[in-house]
Amino acid sequence: GPEDLRLTLDALVGHPNTAPFIARQLIQRLVTDNPSPAYVYRVSQQFGTTGNLGAMVRAILTDYEARSPVVAAAPGYGKLREPLLRLTGILRSFSAAPFSGHYSVYFNNPEGNLAQAALRAPSVFNFFEPGYVYPGPLAAAGLVVPELQITNDTTAISTANFFRDTIFRSAGTGANAPNITQLTLTVEQALVADMPAFLDYLNLVMCAGHMSDATRTRIATALAALATNTSAFEAARTAILLTATSPEGSTQR
Repeated sequence: GPEDLRLTLDALVGHPNTAPFIARQLIQRLVTDNPSPAYVYRVSQQFGTTGNLGAMVRAILTDYEARSPVVAAAPGYGKLREPLLRLTGILRSFSAAPFSGHYSVYFNNPEGNLAQAALRAPSVFNFFEPGYVYPGPLAAAGLVVPELQITNDTTAISTANFFRDTIFRSAGTGANAPNITQLTLTVEQALVADMPAFLDYLNLVMCAGHMSDATRTRIATALAALATNTSAFEAARTAILLTATSPEGSTQR
């Protein structure tokens, strides 16, 4: 048995399709849904005879196509960020923590809202297929969009609502109140008074420098329309929500 397993694994690792297959899916998860054949080839060359995944990941993240602004600006480059990763990005970017140190059951299973929950993929094949094609212009352009397989008319709204609930949660009252997770916005509150600097900050933290002028204008206009007695804390939370649900906050390029 053990010898048969070793021979089978060696045969799979040595098969010429294995390295490109793994390379493409790793690139999809880390950088872009539609990598060029040359990108896949360069990464697959790092697979070696033992399946060196560490070398492959290093090659993916240091490759020209992962780091060039020229490549990133090309149509079809990048990927829709998975809802669960967008959520964890918000929590990490703004040092979210519960007052008690114990996280609320609120995050135990967000699957109903995000169509995803940690360690709860419906099968060993993940939440979506790597070759999923969304009908319409993207399909006509020959592009795959795996993450859109769990995006529909329901999750498009429920995901944004879940982000809003997460961003605007406060300590409140009740037995579970100390466990409620709240964003730490000390820096952000101080920046609200300087709108250009605040938008630059959100652009860097949440959009990797890709926030468009149109999105900046929408956020600035929305904040200017808030009631005059709106606190800096509430204004900061509003801006974070608008950024999180913007095109640039929802995608990775």
